Amino acid sequence: MSRRRLRVGDRVVIKRGAGTVKATIIEDRGNIGVDGRRLLRIKVDSATTSESAVFEVPETDVAAA
Repeated sequence: MSRRRLRVGDRVVIKRGAGTVKATIIEDRGNIGVDGRRLLRIKVDSATTSESAVFEVPETDVAAA
């Protein structure tokens, strides 16, 4: 079975420390990672502050929420 390709606007989960956090894909950076890995820019909303964290992760590190 093939995995559905993630797209901008999709909600995803990513492992952070001992748990997971939910994030939203805000940009598909394409296959510019090491060995052509696809990179995604994601935005993680903080439950404790009004600020959001934005960073890039390989597509293999996230899963559909």
